[in-house]
This record gives sequence, structure tokens and C-alpha cells, in this order.
Amino acid sequence: MLKPRIFISHSAKDPFAETARDQLFTALAEAGFDPFLDKRRLQPGARWSNELHTWLGLCHGAVILFSADALASDWVLKETTILTYRQTLDEKFPILPVLLPGVQVADLQKPPFAALDVTATQAFKVEAPGDATASDLVTRCVELLSPLLPQLTSESPLQKIERILASGLNNIGRNNLEQVAGALNIELPPWQPDESYTQAFVRALFHQEIGVIEQVMAQLVPYPVINRDFLSRMLDILLTVYAIDPSLVTPIPAVVRCPQYERRNVAVNARFMSTGEMFIQRACWFDARWTVWRAHNRGGTDAAGNLLSELRAWGARLYNLDEDEFASADEFYDYLDAKIASLTRDSPTIVLVPDKIRNLGLVPAIRSRYEGLTFFLLRPKEAIDEQVLKSAYIVFLEPFQPELEEQWVNLRGAARKSIEPPKPS
Repeated sequence: MLKPRIFISHSAKDPFAETARDQLFTALAEAGFDPFLDKRRLQPGARWSNELHTWLGLCHGAVILFSADALASDWVLKETTILTYRQTLDEKFPILPVLLPGVQVADLQKPPFAALDVTATQAFKVEAPGDATASDLVTRCVELLSPLLPQLTSESPLQKIERILASGLNNIGRNNLEQVAGALNIELPPWQPDESYTQAFVRALFHQEIGVIEQVMAQLVPYPVINRDFLSRMLDILLTVYAIDPSLVTPIPAVVRCPQYERRNVAVNARFMSTGEMFIQRACWFDARWTVWRAHNRGGTDAAGNLLSELRAWGARLYNLDEDEFASADEFYDYLDAKIASLTRDSPTIVLVPDKIRNLGLVPAIRSRYEGLTFFLLRPKEAIDEQVLKSAYIVFLEPFQPELEEQWVNLRGAARKSIEPPKPS
């Protein structure tokens, strides 16, 4: 049976924190968990930031050791941001914040940790340093996590992705995958009894540079047992994992789930629709229940009306509806609107909006008609005034360098060529 993976976030520089960290790793392993500790599990030569991101997606829960050093650590802040975002996606995802000597609850209620609301979950504090107190701390952590053991055996988001990708490679055979890995010097993680070699191969790909991923695709193309559509999907996932740092997308799930529909707005300084899709897919861990729709509207005097027409046309295609099959246009649109509204209530539905539809306040009729919609605005050029963002209830994601987007598009194009079927001579 799968052992629940527990991520240990820390910045252990003082003796007490080091002792607590190492004892916690051992105690969790003995209690039936599979703990992740960077100093124990990171592979030599790995793209270590991506490997940490992988473990943050694989884990079933986390313990955050808040020492004075951890409060000042950019990496602990980043890990905490990603872990709390995991909890936004799944309220059953446990996070156990542990306050070490010198750290008070008030410290976590100040920037930069205040916005993460870490103290909303159960926290406890150790009063004095020393091995005995560290042992007490570890015992308490295990006591709090052990009752959760039975409920933490379901797939984590990245495990599900691994399984889907591995299933598409199963027919190749282990020997062939070993040859591909050997030819490209891909070092696989240590084998775990609860996973297949194919899963280990897929996980190793999450840590590779994009050039290596291109070569892997080229090596896999000749195998007739692999569907090219599958390879295309696999490439999109690997490129998204490579390109989009998960800490960039952490606000998206909270916006999508906001009960006030007028506040469901996200913006990013992107130019291409494909970049917006990558951000959304990274945010939901490629959850097929999230629907993404591209609006091609270019603004104009009736931007809202044009957008409504596009939405209805998309819905009609999605549900295979024909206006001629209804008694009247009103009956058709009433039925179509009800279907689209139902979809937006039952699953997250994000509309990618091009730059020229700049004022999302123009579409109140659409918002009230389809309350479940989230608008994702692409704003590649000028900066957006903070007051404008606030008044329009738009959450602007952390900006990235524009040249990065060009790089992603070029990489995607080059990698796609590696899986295209040969042209007839």
C-alpha cells in the first residue's frame, strides 16, 4: 500500500532545529509515512528547484518547522505558499506548522507569512531547546499526523499525472525505457515498492531541462505503440511543469472559488493564449474538471455583446445544440444559457480574455448570467495601476520577464516538431 508522503519544510541552521528535523524524519518513517527531507532525498545533479516542486506536488501533507532562520528563508516562504495553495485545492490536505523556540504565533501574522494564514491550522510551540524537548516535539507531530494515516492514501495531484503519463508508456517495456534513460544520461530516482519503473521514468522527466525532454520525445516517436496525441499531451504537461513555477499560480484556485462572482478576475503579463492556458493548467495540476475557453473577441463598441455571442457559440458546440431544433430562438438561448450556467457552477470554467477587452466591468450581464465564470485577462504591454486592479477586483499574478514567454513559445514549437509525423516524400 502507498505510504503517505509528508514534506518537511525547514531552514535548520541551529543545533535544535537540526535535531528536530532529523528526528522527525526518522519518526515519521517509523510511523508508516514516507517523509521528504531535501538533504536526504534530492538526487545528485538534479534540477533541484524542479525536484522540490515535484515533491511539493507528490506529498499528501506537510510539517513546517518555523525557526528564526525559517522565517527569513525565501525557500521556506515559497514552500509554505505552495503548500497552502495545495490546501486551497484540497481542504483535507494537512499542514502542521511547528513553532520552534524564539518564534511566536504573532510572527506568522506579520508579512510575508500573514497572507498565507498559516495559523488557521493547528500550531504548537516548543518552550526550550535541547534534545529532550526536540523528542517531545517529534512525538507530538507523530501523534497529530498518525490518525490521518488512513485518509492520506489517495493520489496526490502529481501522482495522478504520473500515473496517466506512465499508462501511456507501459506498452514500450522497461528495457526500452532503460535504453532511452541511459542514452540521455537520465538518472532515475530510487525505486519505491509502491510504484512502477515507468512512473519513476516519468518523474525523472519532471526534473530535466527542456532540451533533454525534446530528445526523449524524439526517442519515443519511433515506437508504434505510442499514440502521437498522447505524446503531444505529455509534451504540454512536461513543458508546463518546466516553465511555470508553481509559486506563480498559487492565487488562482482561491480566485476561482471566490463566492462573489464579480471578484473572479485574474490577470498576468502574458501575450499568448497558450501562456494563459499553461498558467491555468499548472494551477489546477492538469485537472480535467477545469474548463478553459479562449475568447477571440477583439473589443469594439459592443465588447460584452460580442463576448456573449462567442460564449453561446462555444456552448452550442460543446453540447452539440442546433437552434433549428428549437421552437424559437428565445427557447434555444434559454436552454443553452441554462446548460452553460450549470457547467460553470459544477466545475471551474475560465475564460481567457485577450488584451483588448480591458475593462471586465463591461460584462456584468455575462457575470450574472453565468455566475461560475472566472475571467483570465492577458495584459502583455503596459503595467496595470494598482488602484485600477483593486477597483475592478482583479488579482494580478507575479509578473515574469517578457522574453521568457518568447522562449516558452519557441521551445514548444521546437519540441512539437520532434513528434510530428514525417512528411511524405
